[in-house]
Amino acid sequence: MTTIVGVKTTTGLDAIVLAADYTKTTFYGASGGNSINNAESGKMKKLYCARNFAFGFAGKMDLDHIGELWQKLKIKNKKNKNYIDVSEQLRNGYFEEIAMMNSIQTTMGDYIDSTAQTEFIFGTNEGDELSLHHVSPLGAVTNFDNYVFSGSGSEYVEEYLEDAYDIRSLDGPSINLRKAVNLARKSIHLAKKDMYSGTEILDFTIITKDSITYYGDNLRKKLKKFKNKEIKKIITSYH
Repeated sequence: MTTIVGVKTTTGLDAIVLAADYTKTTFYGASGGNSINNAESGKMKKLYCARNFAFGFAGKMDLDHIGELWQKLKIKNKKNKNYIDVSEQLRNGYFEEIAMMNSIQTTMGDYIDSTAQTEFIFGTNEGDELSLHHVSPLGAVTNFDNYVFSGSGSEYVEEYLEDAYDIRSLDGPSINLRKAVNLARKSIHLAKKDMYSGTEILDFTIITKDSITYYGDNLRKKLKKFKNKEIKKIITSYH
């Protein structure tokens, strides 16, 4: 499990901010066992970026299946038999590969686990407009104008984002990039109330018409370096 959010600016630079925590719930073996831990080590991330789209995912997942899907989504050659036209699937309202992946995940040999479902949030910058989408485990695509959230910590995020974009709120009609980043950051922080969500380090991506930039790895490295430096200061203070 995890919590992911996508928030869009309403003024200034046209941008989408995707953010997630680093908590993961994986399952393994025919017995359907599962584990919960975090991916702050950098071995896994929840946001992935390509040339004209980025996505985050939440749910109970098989890491091999996520990896296989990502490899297909990265293919640029339309003549490749594994090529997936992400924009077309989002426009058509049905993402077949995600539906198929979840169908496979729910069946582990003779064992059926209906909770083994993964959902996605996509942000795209193809064309002149930025687009924000949610893809359900069944592959159904829903488009969102301002914000979207998903995952086990959603109940702690929903009211916060709803209030933030309310036209009666102070910032509702005027959310620039700085405010959008802070909204995404605070949303993930609020989701820490959920036992399956939340880490101290934020995984996030900024999408504009000209670029899609992933900041999670760099931020994680800098915060880890800072934490180690502070720990050393504490230790040396006793000498």
